[in-house]
Amino acid sequence: MCYLRSSLKRVTIILAVALSLFNVQSCQNNNKNLFDKDNETDSSEWMPQNFTVKQISLAVKELHWNYGKWEISGFIIDRKEGNEEWQNKIAILPKNIHTWKDTVPAKNSDSVYYRIYAYADERKSTCAETSVPRIDEPANVSITINSKKSLTLKWDYSMLADNGFIIDRKIDDGEWIISWAHVASNKTTYTDATVNVYKQIISYRLYASCSGLYSQSVETVMPAGIEMIFVEGGNFIRGCRPNEERDCAENEKPAHKVKLSDYYIGKYEITQMQWEKIMGSNPSVFNKCEECPVEWVSWDDCQLFIEKLNQMTGKQFRLPTEAEWEYAARGGKKSKGYKFSGSNNLNDVAWYFQTRGGETYPVGTKLPNELGIYDMSGNVFEWCNDRYENYKSEGYINPCGPEKGVYRIYRGGRSLDYVNGYRLSFRAFNTPDYKYYFLGLRLVHN
Repeated sequence: MCYLRSSLKRVTIILAVALSLFNVQSCQNNNKNLFDKDNETDSSEWMPQNFTVKQISLAVKELHWNYGKWEISGFIIDRKEGNEEWQNKIAILPKNIHTWKDTVPAKNSDSVYYRIYAYADERKSTCAETSVPRIDEPANVSITINSKKSLTLKWDYSMLADNGFIIDRKIDDGEWIISWAHVASNKTTYTDATVNVYKQIISYRLYASCSGLYSQSVETVMPAGIEMIFVEGGNFIRGCRPNEERDCAENEKPAHKVKLSDYYIGKYEITQMQWEKIMGSNPSVFNKCEECPVEWVSWDDCQLFIEKLNQMTGKQFRLPTEAEWEYAARGGKKSKGYKFSGSNNLNDVAWYFQTRGGETYPVGTKLPNELGIYDMSGNVFEWCNDRYENYKSEGYINPCGPEKGVYRIYRGGRSLDYVNGYRLSFRAFNTPDYKYYFLGLRLVHN
């Protein structure tokens, strides 16, 4: 009886061990090993599953996938934007990781594509692909000054931004404030009444948000209240015109045709307040009026001002060419042929000697010309970018002046002059280091 029990016990142990060995072998068979070089399984069978991407912030996209069928080394992720080439192996991840965040902002507004492979040694699965679709960015973003403490952003948008628009803001050299404002999807304007327009450099980044996705940002800046007016390019006659002959100097002749491309020009002359904001000091002789045009600045000083302004704003401001200055002063394509910039009556548009000459006056206090530009006749002369040369009778296209020469041009008249000095063809010039208490500047950019 004891022998029988002992025999049964041994049989039970043997069966248990055998069953255990069978189960282990079965588990190994279910966990297929891709490191086995003889494994001829189709690579599509070990592709990652349910590969998705979600944009979780303006810059970050989070990828997810499922995997559990094969014994592998890990995963490889490639990336591309729009029609660019694939960036291979932007991420190589271990096999236990099934999520990854892409924190590299897209360089443009095209769709962003991803593909993922499982890999084992040198072997790779078929790839799975996913993408973040393109969301159009806002267009035609502009800034309008409402007052010293308020400005309005305006933009166009052709799609439905069902989550509205997001605005970041930065003041001067400070940090960006992310999501400074949210604007509803049915609006394309935003008014900021928490700024000091003429004493701050105010930058904005604008995004559209649609179904949890974000467009590329559009950045715009209001640099210390420097407003620009669009000038549509065209053809005009530069210099002394036949009806002006009796008043003209010889260096205003011969009149000739000029063709210009589009550009932007300052609505006002640069003020003392704006100069001081960029340069840190006010060189003006008439320095009791921060809204008056800056003066006592040389052409060389203007280049330093522009260089600093461009560094602060990322824009490409410059002085106008002489042709750009005269075309805008005459009213561009809206010109009515006035003798002065905006009127045949000088008193309507200019500070000059017979009214209250002998000092400068706040910009924009006389009437504008046909393009909405102020003080192109009177107040102060304005430096141009060109070196001086005598006119020729042949036509010009976007003339920039000679490459060599001693003198630089300035135009526009001063509040110390008599009437003849405010004519739109009147030219003056001096060395680039010359300073004068009725000589300032106005900016342009392309």
